[in-house]
Amino acid sequence: MSIAFKWFSKYPEDQMQHFKIVVCGPSIYFHFKFAAELFLQKSIRRAPSARYLIMYIENESSTQVACPERNIQVEESMIQVFCEDFKEFLINRITILESLDMRGLVDERTIYDQIFECMESAFNQRNEKLQVKNVRFDIFDPKQVIELLRFNGK
Repeated sequence: MSIAFKWFSKYPEDQMQHFKIVVCGPSIYFHFKFAAELFLQKSIRRAPSARYLIMYIENESSTQVACPERNIQVEESMIQVFCEDFKEFLINRITILESLDMRGLVDERTIYDQIFECMESAFNQRNEKLQVKNVRFDIFDPKQVIELLRFNGK
């Protein structure tokens, strides 16, 4: 059951241009950078980009999923909850993504491997390749990076 995907799917995806994932011990942080536009005096002016953060925080037997507007406790493991959401974002993405940045602050090979499998599964379910202009996959080994890049349409 995807949680945060439902929360953020109301936003036009062309506004969600940058995805940044940070694995930090018992937590995963999913940052979105939105391209905000203000309509002023019949012209479009760029406003400073807004950042939104979804936090997946592992508790003893559950996961807290939180963002500035919502907070929920889910009776699943952190990696399961995160991967379900992230997979939905990847499968349903239609427009070009400016950047996909994945970093880890701790050596959590098991978690990184599960995220890799999640991404690979999502890419295999897509009808077209995901288009991403800039990628940074610090959490994966070189073989995994090469495998994921073959799914990139840009």
